[in-house]
Amino acid sequence: MMTGCDYPSLDPQVAYPVQVLREHGIDTFESCQGGDGHCFKYPVIRFFGDKTEGYKAFDILAKHGFIVCHLQRYWSITNNEIGAPHWQLELSEFGQPIPS
Repeated sequence: MMTGCDYPSLDPQVAYPVQVLREHGIDTFESCQGGDGHCFKYPVIRFFGDKTEGYKAFDILAKHGFIVCHLQRYWSITNNEIGAPHWQLELSEFGQPIPS
């Protein structure tokens, strides 16, 4: 369970993995813990980065015991123009690390 999280304004189930990513240099910009009343079914974290950043984020979270279920690169479209690519990862249902 998360303790001492420095991001109290984030959804509780995603605040700790966001903190872990940020402490390791991943520039997150959006997150949701998922579930009833949320935008996603499972915890989602979106972040900036080049073509290798997704692999780096996956590695960081895996080493901290989190289960990443999906990782994708996507492009947003604003005013019918394709924007810069971003990353999105989805965690297991609980968004918390598995005890070792």
